Amino acid sequence: MNRFLAPFMKQLTEKNLGNAVGLMSKDERAEFNRLFALADERVRPFTANTF
Repeated sequence: MNRFLAPFMKQLTEKNLGNAVGLMSKDERAEFNRLFALADERVRPFTANTF
């Protein structure tokens, strides 16, 4: 994710995710959403959240 976002963050003075997404093309945004979904997946979806 960091490597994907790096070129966008270099262009920004105020570095936040919302500003980076604003610079993305439609295809880049689709790739970002795909990567974000992968990062958001549970590692073990078969286990309950126990703490």
